[in-house]
Amino acid sequence: MGCDHTSNDNDKNFREIFRFPKPAGVTIYHSELWHGRHLFFLLGESSWRMEMDAPDAFVSTLTATGQGIFTRHADNSNFVLSSQRPSWFAPKASSAYERWDTEDGRGSLFIDKQTKRLYLSDAQL
Repeated sequence: MGCDHTSNDNDKNFREIFRFPKPAGVTIYHSELWHGRHLFFLLGESSWRMEMDAPDAFVSTLTATGQGIFTRHADNSNFVLSSQRPSWFAPKASSAYERWDTEDGRGSLFIDKQTKRLYLSDAQL
């Protein structure tokens, strides 16, 4: 038994994901938010992806050591982007991005080295 809900490119996705309003200067191009409940609605699962441009101050908030969402700077030399991602999510080769991860390893932030565009994802499965 299951119940799924997906919200694509919805203006409300930013607030639901981050739990605060979208700051000035942040532009969302794409977002995908999925919620699911399984095993008689006892276990919740979710995942999200987002493509955005944001001011340096916001990026610094996301990556602040010990305080940000993405606190662990990852080794870019040995990661592969999932082939299951949407075509808009981090469309270049993995070497084109600086990568940050969450402490628990479920989420990642990819920053395009050339354009500074952000691609964020997280999954609680």
